[in-house]
Amino acid sequence: MVLQDLATIGMLVLLEALLSADNALVLAIIARRLPDKRMQSRALTVGVALSFLMRMVGLLVASTIIHLWYLRAAGAVYLLFLCVGHFVKSKNPQKPQTTEAAPASAALGKAAFRSVVLALALTDAAFAIDSILVAVAMTDKLLVIYIGVGIGIIALRFVSGLFLKLLERYPALDHAAYALVGWAGVRLLSEALDVFGDAVYHQDWNFGLPDWAFWSGMAAIIVLGTAYAVRRQRYPGILR
Repeated sequence: MVLQDLATIGMLVLLEALLSADNALVLAIIARRLPDKRMQSRALTVGVALSFLMRMVGLLVASTIIHLWYLRAAGAVYLLFLCVGHFVKSKNPQKPQTTEAAPASAALGKAAFRSVVLALALTDAAFAIDSILVAVAMTDKLLVIYIGVGIGIIALRFVSGLFLKLLERYPALDHAAYALVGWAGVRLLSEALDVFGDAVYHQDWNFGLPDWAFWSGMAAIIVLGTAYAVRRQRYPGILR
């Protein structure tokens, strides 16, 4: 493996990390459905492993996958559903149930684990298209792509775990996290419309959200959401 290939691997890892920031947050949000930390960690590991396999297969058929507008659209609808559902529930809170007070049965626990792992893998598949496009554009050497994307996905697993810890320490970050999930859904939907216009009507609809607009929105949500979460932690009786 020549020096140029090593440089390409390094660039792929960096780009994978940058492209997967919102992906890692979404995976953390989905994993939090499980009742205990051990199951959350296992679900993230299995889900990310499945997403790695899907990306490897996706790279082999990249020329076909980039035109699957409905995959992006399905991912967008799911993310927007998560976002809206969270804020609807926050307006109509139910009585909290702790895992100690009402432990789930083993059968229900396994079913929940499988459903969360499936959701993790399918959600990551919707996000994976960007990574596949970048990887194919960087080099045509599959081994180099596999190594770079593989290291990037391992990093994604640890970043998702970090988000889980942050959400546990600052519960009010939930609102910001779900707002980011919804914003990521908006981006995926805009991309789906672009790909749909190109694939079906052979026209450039220019619905895609510009990078500067997407990242500006992400930054604004993070800053405002973090400020709210920290103040909520300090003054729980004042901010609701």
